[in-house]
Amino acid sequence: MKKLVLFIVFICSIINASALMFYSGECFNDGMARITVNAGDNDSKVFSSQMKTFIDGIEVDGEWSGVHFRNSNDGSKKYGVFETKEGLFNEQRTYNIEISYFIENDPQKRTISGTMDCPGLRFSCALLNLTVNNCYTKEGKFVADLIIAGIDQSSGIEKSPDEAVIYGITAEKKYLDVSGNTRESGKLPVGYSITQKGKDRYTIEAPFVDNKVTNFYATFKLDEFIRYCDSKNYPEVSFFDKTECSYESQEIVPQEQPAVEVPEEGVEQNEESVEPETIEPEEIVISTGNVKVLVIAAIVVIILVIVGLIYLKKKGQM
Repeated sequence: MKKLVLFIVFICSIINASALMFYSGECFNDGMARITVNAGDNDSKVFSSQMKTFIDGIEVDGEWSGVHFRNSNDGSKKYGVFETKEGLFNEQRTYNIEISYFIENDPQKRTISGTMDCPGLRFSCALLNLTVNNCYTKEGKFVADLIIAGIDQSSGIEKSPDEAVIYGITAEKKYLDVSGNTRESGKLPVGYSITQKGKDRYTIEAPFVDNKVTNFYATFKLDEFIRYCDSKNYPEVSFFDKTECSYESQEIVPQEQPAVEVPEEGVEQNEESVEPETIEPEEIVISTGNVKVLVIAAIVVIILVIVGLIYLKKKGQM
């Protein structure tokens, strides 16, 4: 029995010696996480391509610091560092971590686990986005619809669309801008307003009589936070957008005129419609005198027929 226990302990020691160890979990106020593992005494390689990281049960994308990890005097090979994108862990709380992996030439799947405490999101460049959806001039008014995301990430840096973004237009003719300058290209027209229409959705409106906007652009201001953001480090983020604007003139709808009927050639039309005459069939009237003549004529014919028959009969007896 004692030998069996020692054998089990020996096997467990081998397994533990060949396993990765959870070293640390860090979280930052931009919503990024950094997780470090230690290869320990494992002389076999653990390939990062076969490692999967789950945080609160959800698989998270990121990059490992090396191709494989193993016991080595070189810290870059013994320690593996996994970093996520920004803006993923925005709540101030503890997150649970689990990492699955395989050891070289061993089909058995292994896991390690740990935790990390996150301070909560303050600001992340990855959450910014600026897109001009549409712009036009119609009936003496300029209108632009935009997506402005990431300007209210936390109470510490919450900004209005006027504070966070710079806007500019190009007009067909000179106009008066908000700075009191008359120009064809520059800031928004005097009297403009910005209204929030939904999550990250805003509409700019400004009076623009007898003129039209041909181009419109918007870009984030380089303040104390956004100055560290650039398209090189954040290629998926749109920091600037520009578009051509349409012009819709006010349509004048002509009043409908009553239809005039054109008379056919050779046919005279009266002012009032004329009902077509109904031609009644002509009645044939037979007078009483005519009836008497017909009756007498019929009697005479009958008498003549009878007399002729009698004559023929006597002649035949002779």
